[in-house]
Amino acid sequence: MTKSQKVATKGRAAALGDLAVQDASKITARDVLLVAFPEDKRLELTAAFAQVGWRTQFCDGPPMVSCPLVAAGHACDERLASDVAVVMIDPDHRLSSGQLPIAFCAGCGISPGVIVVERDMDEVEIEGPIAIVGGTSRAEVVVAAAEALVDRESESS
Repeated sequence: MTKSQKVATKGRAAALGDLAVQDASKITARDVLLVAFPEDKRLELTAAFAQVGWRTQFCDGPPMVSCPLVAAGHACDERLASDVAVVMIDPDHRLSSGQLPIAFCAGCGISPGVIVVERDMDEVEIEGPIAIVGGTSRAEVVVAAAEALVDRESESS
């Protein structure tokens, strides 16, 4: 390799490095809270959110954990720290056996929420700060719904 080729190669590498820094600076780190998901779905969603740069937190949800929102009407710290919460609701369970508190969490207005309902549903329904996604949807669909909610919120701010 000649000296001029080495200089050109170093120049291209520096330009690519600058481009990578610029692209990284455009990415806004976002936080998602996954609530009441079984382990396999939690792992799948965590991987999908990580692919687009989101950090993931977990909550087993009420009644598995003491929820300040349900117990005393206080804002949940995890929900406050998240850009969006993704909450699993299983319609096969009775609301009185734990799904009512989960529904309360899902409808909390502290941060936008994606409600994943365990039923066949192809389209995503978005109304205000809430999106409803079918439980059989791919993880990428859930991520897209979360991103749409956050984008809507930032546009209205």
